[in-house]
Amino acid sequence: MKRIHIVDGQQVIRELIGATLRVGAYQILQAENGEEAIEVAGREKTGSDHHGGDDARKDRRD
Repeated sequence: MKRIHIVDGQQVIRELIGATLRVGAYQILQAENGEEAIEVAGREKTGSDHHGGDDARKDRRD
């Protein structure tokens, strides 16, 4: 299964994109900002639970 990481500061946007992509059988990771996205990706790599998107390079303030 392919994974997609959705990073966006707005939860509703992450959920909408995630719901759309789940139909295509993608595993969805979500994060609110770039810092969280890196943490989520690290947990995914080690096999830990995660929730965590497209603003991944944005500063944490965004």
